Amino acid sequence: MNNQVTAGPEYIGRESCKECHPREYELYQGSDHDLAMDHATDETVLADFNSSYTLHGIETRFFRQDGKFMVNTEGIDGEIGDFEIKYVFGIRPLQQYLVEFPRGAYQMLPFCWDTRPAGEGGQRWFHIYDQERIPPHDILYWTRITQNWNYMCSECHSTNVRKRFNAETETYHTSWSEIDVSCESCHGPGSRHVEWARIVEQGGNPEAYPGMGLMIRLKDQDNASWIFNMETGTAKRSVPRTNRTMVDMCARCHARRAIISEEYIYGRSFLDMHSPALLDEGLYFA
Repeated sequence: MNNQVTAGPEYIGRESCKECHPREYELYQGSDHDLAMDHATDETVLADFNSSYTLHGIETRFFRQDGKFMVNTEGIDGEIGDFEIKYVFGIRPLQQYLVEFPRGAYQMLPFCWDTRPAGEGGQRWFHIYDQERIPPHDILYWTRITQNWNYMCSECHSTNVRKRFNAETETYHTSWSEIDVSCESCHGPGSRHVEWARIVEQGGNPEAYPGMGLMIRLKDQDNASWIFNMETGTAKRSVPRTNRTMVDMCARCHARRAIISEEYIYGRSFLDMHSPALLDEGLYFA
């Protein structure tokens, strides 16, 4: 029997989790995390690509060409051009779309599809800044840095993202291990956990890896439950938390924050790698 431990935690993909965690794997399918990002296909694109949208006198057309999802709209310098949709972002209450540009950059279209039922005001295109005209030189324009997927969005919509920006050539070589928010986005790289399970199954020492080989332990140990308050519209935990592990993990993506370190280290404080926004007017509403 070989109980030798491996050298370092590596990302192995959710299919490696399925064997021991079939129920969790099944529940994950079709979840918001699963649908955080995907390739643009007939199955994933929810919008009407046989339509148009006019704003500030400029018509944007959505159409199909050779099986591809296309948009005809203003480009980098304000010139009208055709752009191919490469990826979809999210599923409810809206879906957004990514366009590939030179130098490895991906930009987010300012046009979103309201995925709600038509009876609730959905099933329509809308613009995220429909109250103002955003000119091509503005930092909020869709081809500029604030709408850049590599820089602004990638960390929280895919697993094990490496932005790999080359400042000298101004190019991105961004990669991920899984396109969506998969198991290892929250639990960390799982190779040691799988190795731990193999050792235990073969009758080896369960202490070969502390903490079952997991980077962090997110499982509740106090049998707590969440109680929803219909009056406030929020849920309260039946037992107060005794540590910040889950907050530090989830705040990575579920907080208004700026990244101060590209390398995310599981188990470290949220504040070591992110700078949260304060309760400034305009960002938060009471």
